[in-house]
Amino acid sequence: VRAEADMRESYEIQSALNAILRHSLMPLPLQTKLADHLAALLAIPWLAVAPKGAIFLAAGRTLALTVQQGLAPAQLAACAKVPFGTGLCGRAAESGEAAAANCLGPDHEISCEGMPPHVHYCAPITAAGKTLGVLHLCLKEGTSLTGKRKDFIRAVTDIIAADILHARVEEQFLQAQKIEAVGLLAGGVAHDFNNILTAIISYAEFIRRDLPPGDPKLADVNEITA
Repeated sequence: VRAEADMRESYEIQSALNAILRHSLMPLPLQTKLADHLAALLAIPWLAVAPKGAIFLAAGRTLALTVQQGLAPAQLAACAKVPFGTGLCGRAAESGEAAAANCLGPDHEISCEGMPPHVHYCAPITAAGKTLGVLHLCLKEGTSLTGKRKDFIRAVTDIIAADILHARVEEQFLQAQKIEAVGLLAGGVAHDFNNILTAIISYAEFIRRDLPPGDPKLADVNEITA
């Protein structure tokens, strides 16, 4: 029975991971992908998560709340910006290691009035040893994540990290395209302007040849061709 349960769990985990990976390959904006990934995680019945969570993206040494589901307005305001090392999410970002807590205690520096005790799990989103963000999940009361489920969340954060890096490369490519377009436009304008100047200088030379020495108009022509 235990072997069958383990096999079923492994199958469910792989199926969920495949679905998230397929969605990751779709040509969607990063924020849409992140929101969809979070919604998919919160909808998995065997993961034992509450219907609320968030994904933070790192901006320097600060986590910025990027997508969320089910968080109260007071929580949104309190967690909009989380410094590295502050709170469970900040410590996960700082250390690069997942962090968990099953209550609101002294380690929970960021809180708001009326926030109920909750079990939460913060998994860093990393690539090449650098923290790109944090995945925050609220677990159902009295539950904990098994080793397989932690591995599953780690695999999901790897997919999210790939999405973030891909979006950054796309943004850099688009910026390079804009710069190239401006360069081509400037080159075209310069070429056209050079053609106009060539015609002006040529006609000025024709006028100078027709003017007798000492003609007062020669000074104006010389200014044109100088």
